[in-house]
Amino acid sequence: MTLEQLFQEHDLELTHEVREMFRENRSTLILPSKVEAKLKYIPKTELLSIDSDEETAKELILIILSNFSDTFYKSTTNYATEEQKDGYKVLNAEILKGQVKLYSNKTSPYNTILKLLIKIGIIEKGRNYSAELRSNEYRLTKTFFGKGTVKYNIKTDVLRKKQQRVEESNLRKVLACPIAYNELLNRPKIKFPTEEEAKDYLIELSKNGITNKRGKKIIYLNKRNKEDFKDSVFVEDYLQILSYLQKIVLPFIISDNGGNRVITSFNFLPSVLRPLITVDGQKLCEADYSCLHPNITQFIYGGTNNEIITHNKVAEYLGITRTEAKIEHLSFFNKPWSTMMYSPLFKYYASNEMTMMANIYKSKEEYGYKQTSKDCFHFETEIMRDNVKEMRSKGITVVYCFDALYTPKNTLEEVREIMNTTALEYGLLTTVS
Repeated sequence: MTLEQLFQEHDLELTHEVREMFRENRSTLILPSKVEAKLKYIPKTELLSIDSDEETAKELILIILSNFSDTFYKSTTNYATEEQKDGYKVLNAEILKGQVKLYSNKTSPYNTILKLLIKIGIIEKGRNYSAELRSNEYRLTKTFFGKGTVKYNIKTDVLRKKQQRVEESNLRKVLACPIAYNELLNRPKIKFPTEEEAKDYLIELSKNGITNKRGKKIIYLNKRNKEDFKDSVFVEDYLQILSYLQKIVLPFIISDNGGNRVITSFNFLPSVLRPLITVDGQKLCEADYSCLHPNITQFIYGGTNNEIITHNKVAEYLGITRTEAKIEHLSFFNKPWSTMMYSPLFKYYASNEMTMMANIYKSKEEYGYKQTSKDCFHFETEIMRDNVKEMRSKGITVVYCFDALYTPKNTLEEVREIMNTTALEYGLLTTVS
């Protein structure tokens, strides 16, 4: 099906900018740097064990390797697990199987590819599959991890057609989702800074002692050792993340467990770099729901105080700083119950929201500890979907970032008003800052 037909199917406009964006990025992969060159040294017999055509075999290997393009980015995020910090990624066997299965009458070569990649030193295996816990873990070896990413244009007809089917399937989901469609239209309008602009900006922040949102110092290494700077973030890492995210074009929608949130190159961008982004040449201002997930949790799980939860209120009660309360709120309700009990926030909620905490405990016991975050993400996505639809109906430009929207300064107050009205209609005790 053509792009025009897909957009017509959803009664949506295919703009010239979006059409050109697709034309430039059709049938492409994002790969870890240097891996393609390594494939030149694979013996012909090894390639023929994957596919009867050598070039097809190489591109099947590259499709598997494209799964590792985001591992460095994920290792730097605030929510990274210890395994992710070490570069490991959980790879689901069924997904891998589908990515490289070409013929219905033949076994998928994904396992052969993984073994070969381990053999030639591109990846290494971590923890094994554990029923109902995780799939097998793998990571790039040190030669390839953290060395940047490149775009690759698929050359073989059979894999180009397969990739186009994958892209079409994802595009259907995007067009059916108001948030994702809005971000698809935004993508050609968004201008990222050049590497030099970002580097100069970050070095200036470092010189002025500015920290990121988690209070970590920004350090320009300039060939110095990371180990000499504890609890810091690095200019060089930010630049590599920027380079990777600029290559992401199409929004994608994560699983039901993640609340069907929409992922884009903008909302994955570290917050310290967002002031450098422009849309249609205009700088953006943030309209952010205050303490959204704690207030959603209070609403869903039967909070009885009927008062807005704020980071300041919780911090004052516990005798900690607002920053400490805000950082802990990012993960508190997503944790297993046994881990929640060791959080400084547990005392506040156990004392002030006993019914809510009892309901959370029951939910985690019955459905697993991740159910709380799943419920919150779903609720958040519903609210933001309504907000984006309302903004678009009024011709207001907004860029989605999970529980926040970014907009030019001249529409900021109107955006705040709409977001506050939506929260009120849902019965949520939160306002936009």
